[in-house]
Amino acid sequence: MSTVGDVARVGGEAGRVGVPAAGSARLRVDIQALRAVAVALVVLYHAETVGLPGGYVGVDVFYVISGFVISGLVLRELDRTGTIRLRNFYARRARRILPAATFVVVVTFLLSAAVLAPLRMPAVSADGVAAALFYSNFRFAQQATDYLQLGGEPSPYLHYWSLAVEEQFYLFWPSFFVLVAVRRRGRRRPGTLINPRLRLAVAVSAAFAASLWLSVYLTPRSPTWAFFISPTRVFEFAAGALVALAGPALARLDRRLATLLVLTGLAAIAASGVVLNDRTPFPGTAALLPVLGAAAFIVGGERATALHRLWSLQPLQLLGRMSYSLYLWHWPAMILPVAGLERPLTAWERAAWVAVAVLASAVTLRYVEDPLRRAPAMQRPARALGVGTAMSATAAAMCLALAAPVAAARTPDPIAPSGAAPVIGPTATATATATAGPTASASASAWPEPTGPLPLPADLHPTLKGAVLDRPVSDDDGCNPKFGTKSGACIYGDTTSGTTIALFGDSHAAQWLPAVDAIGKRRHWKVLAMVKSACPPLMATVRVPETGRPHPECDIWRRTALQRIIDARPAIVVLTQLRNYDISNADWGPALAQTIQILRVHSRVVVLGDTPRPPRNIPQCLSKHPSDSRICDLPSTSVTGQDRRPVERAIADSLGVGFVDPTPWLCSPTRCPVVSGSYLVYRDASHITATYAIYLQGRLEQAVVSGQA
Repeated sequence: MSTVGDVARVGGEAGRVGVPAAGSARLRVDIQALRAVAVALVVLYHAETVGLPGGYVGVDVFYVISGFVISGLVLRELDRTGTIRLRNFYARRARRILPAATFVVVVTFLLSAAVLAPLRMPAVSADGVAAALFYSNFRFAQQATDYLQLGGEPSPYLHYWSLAVEEQFYLFWPSFFVLVAVRRRGRRRPGTLINPRLRLAVAVSAAFAASLWLSVYLTPRSPTWAFFISPTRVFEFAAGALVALAGPALARLDRRLATLLVLTGLAAIAASGVVLNDRTPFPGTAALLPVLGAAAFIVGGERATALHRLWSLQPLQLLGRMSYSLYLWHWPAMILPVAGLERPLTAWERAAWVAVAVLASAVTLRYVEDPLRRAPAMQRPARALGVGTAMSATAAAMCLALAAPVAAARTPDPIAPSGAAPVIGPTATATATATAGPTASASASAWPEPTGPLPLPADLHPTLKGAVLDRPVSDDDGCNPKFGTKSGACIYGDTTSGTTIALFGDSHAAQWLPAVDAIGKRRHWKVLAMVKSACPPLMATVRVPETGRPHPECDIWRRTALQRIIDARPAIVVLTQLRNYDISNADWGPALAQTIQILRVHSRVVVLGDTPRPPRNIPQCLSKHPSDSRICDLPSTSVTGQDRRPVERAIADSLGVGFVDPTPWLCSPTRCPVVSGSYLVYRDASHITATYAIYLQGRLEQAVVSGQA
């Protein structure tokens, strides 16, 4: 699954829904079957058991269903009474949504506390609070947009983003109907909604068009925000609402045409699951395929009676009934076992955990959802709202209050006796303050293979909790622009010097800035840092590695950065980048060569190879295994996997520029230790700590000056 943006939420009513015409609600077996199809798409997509790269569109199908169901309920009340009692509406939502949602929030937190790394619990706690209070979509949008936070394991609450979107829709949609349709004076008699229905049709169509335009506009420019925020999803709910508004006309639909619409809609949904994938810009225009497919299915569903026997099959109806609980449970069932086992699940294990999620869903439906929704005391709107609010507040308070005690209780004393941890770094000459780099003679042979457990040293620096903040100053001073295409001043080192050295690249270039800054101050070099996360210096359009989403600002920023470097005429340009961009080696070389050819006209260019990439968040791993840091060491395959070094070395040699491979500074032939003496090497699942970069400044300085490692 992509780290952010590929989860769905099962929503809407889970029982009786009626056509939005006057009269009582009737069971729509086709709607329940459509829910079953949608939740199956999502679960199978996350279980990775079948080829459904676009299974995440299940969320879009559910949004259409919810728009249809909720608008139908509101229209029936308008038709019957001429108004909408908002308190009653929100009480129904509280009874339907909150019991299962808050129950799963609490249980997921307790399970997370048992299996996740203690260092993760503060973030998981904040995620749980966001889930309980229905603002997860904005929290995860912010986290995913901050490329500096990428590389961690997905949150067990990630799937709550779409529940937040739906709750935000519920918050304003009935009021929107009131403003458009309810007359202040001279209220029309019940049963005569012609004029209000026309007004609503125009208003909902406008909302559909505005939201779709925003989605199409924002998706290529800010894909993460476009995916998560509710305004870009309103058109999906509005599609269902338009079907509800057309209810009286649809009741007269020809049965053969209705059957064709249902089959066409189902085919469109199925095609979405097969044709779309994690790299499809979404939602944007791509979302129209599942949205219009779901709308077509609902349009013809009631009249296509020839298919009702199929929709009425008990397994399909049961899956539709439990779809909400199944969605809530399936994601933690996929994520938490991976964290507990500290390895990916096999196909059989994923299938087994899907079965566990189904069982948990059935239990939740039987003992949590149905009893609380049907309880006589919960039928009073004021009480339902009060109990629902208390549930959400209690779940949020529990997540907030227990995170620190749980993490502390699960973390053994990491303090080893002074001198107990042997020095396994490339040299022992660095001082405790990390101001001196390793000796020039350090090599891979200086990495002894330890025997026995290797506990964390008492004087580990940075500390595990402080690792996330042990990063280059460019992350906070505007030099590494998280948004937009322009960098700040980005001048470091000896700012008064007439000699300039430039550092150019993405966050894997920025991770070396503390060392380059120290070198610049000692050698009296001005340092120009042109760095932007997820934006490599090679001349190629890229996607963000962890999300697979386009990074459209990168090309614009790169052109500006190149011009600033050319204008500065630095004596040396050091360029480097993450190796995991989705570019073939055949394209990587020419793209890198194009950048080098531009820069070498006025400067000496040094290509710095990428650092080994951890398979997990290292501080979190160490917080789980403080008695033996070797468990978290990187295998040698972390160096050779998707290795760009041969390509980069060949391009550098062909163009007569230097190439530096930092791998021997961090690894032996068999492993890459994550603790070197008293130093923590990595601050997350990707970048070395600023402290360790400074520790390596001697090797880096020698390499930059000589142009080779």
